Amino acid sequence: YYKIEKSGVAAARNIGIRESKGEILVFFDADVILQKDTIEKFLKYFKEDKDAYIIQGRWSRKSPVPTFSSRFFLLKYRYNFKELCKNKRRIEVANLESGCLAVRKEVFNDFKGFDEEYRLSGGEEHELGMRLLTDYKIYYYSDIFVEHEFGSILKTLIKIYRRTINFSVLSFKTDNKNFMELHKNSVPVQDKISVILIFLLACSSILAFVNMKFALSIWGTLVAIYVLNIAKFLTYLIREENILFAIKGAIADFTIMIPRILGLLKSYYVFYILKQKDHKI
Repeated sequence: YYKIEKSGVAAARNIGIRESKGEILVFFDADVILQKDTIEKFLKYFKEDKDAYIIQGRWSRKSPVPTFSSRFFLLKYRYNFKELCKNKRRIEVANLESGCLAVRKEVFNDFKGFDEEYRLSGGEEHELGMRLLTDYKIYYYSDIFVEHEFGSILKTLIKIYRRTINFSVLSFKTDNKNFMELHKNSVPVQDKISVILIFLLACSSILAFVNMKFALSIWGTLVAIYVLNIAKFLTYLIREENILFAIKGAIADFTIMIPRILGLLKSYYVFYILKQKDHKI
């Protein structure tokens, strides 16, 4: 253990990297619990796959706390992960996330560590991932998991908003042609469609000042399309929990798209209007 002055998660991780002696560096967050085979599987895949230098796992379906927030978000991430993997052993992705991550130490011989100018967690891992993509592939393995505890819905919404800004600004800035192709393996089509539908729903609100009846018909159509878009996910929630949980889950799913839209709009304003190309949170 190395005790340091409070200086941010990026600086703390960099000290860990610098002081480490092993060939494999494993990163976890304070709000996760390792499963019995988590590290064993990391080591197994590094041994089997010589092309693997950066391996990520994901959140288990099991919640360490019984709150609706934790149960919903874990089911959401679990469902998305299954949809992205499609029974594949591993998938190549564009994003780096440090909550369940292992990296060969030699990677940091070629790249400096996390950008310590990021004050809050989230941006520093995405920025490092963008740099690593120039020379390395980032993989999710479909059977590596840790248990993760989520805070309240409000805290999670704030985190989603901040991280959307950080990730979007980096996305606007990158000239890596491979990034957008890989990004489809990070965000399910369902969520992309949901974001578009909710944005259209918000924009169509101005119609209420012109013709309320027409506006209501547009809203009804968009909401119906939205429900159809997430129907498979709602069926999954019913199967895993119950119908009441699924109804609450539909409302929560709608709600978590709002900070993503606001984050995208804020990042567009910061990057293209204010020209703050190196904006960091």
